[in-house]
Amino acid sequence: NMLGTCYRWGRGTDQDDIKAVEWYIKSSEQENSIAMNSLGVRYKNGQGCDQNSTKAVEWYEKSANLGHSNAMHNLGNCYKNGQGITEDLNQAREWYTKAVAQDHARAKVQILKCKRLHEEYKKSEEGKKLSCNKRKNKQKHNKTKRTKT
Repeated sequence: NMLGTCYRWGRGTDQDDIKAVEWYIKSSEQENSIAMNSLGVRYKNGQGCDQNSTKAVEWYEKSANLGHSNAMHNLGNCYKNGQGITEDLNQAREWYTKAVAQDHARAKVQILKCKRLHEEYKKSEEGKKLSCNKRKNKQKHNKTKRTKT
């Protein structure tokens, strides 16, 4: 994992995203949860490899199942936003809760957002599924209003 990080940031060598991915893969094959999460980030962002949200989720899940809190948070984000996996607010909350158990600060914020949106969902007249990305839903809602009038 350290060598992958050196290539990722160009520390002690030229920055090279492709080599970073190669080393993250090698470290991941050795059950290195940090490398697995880093590989998920590479796939999510298409850095050093083709962008592939489904593969990002696979690597986040492997890492999270080994107890890596950043991967738990990242996996929660994927479920929250439906990136690489079907949107599922309950699964998002579950992964955020696991990350919070390890004192992951950003996951704490996401849980609060999801709780608030879950309450809004329960109260919504239309019963539409709300995601944690309220701005995105608000834009969709405004477009629907404009087309109906």
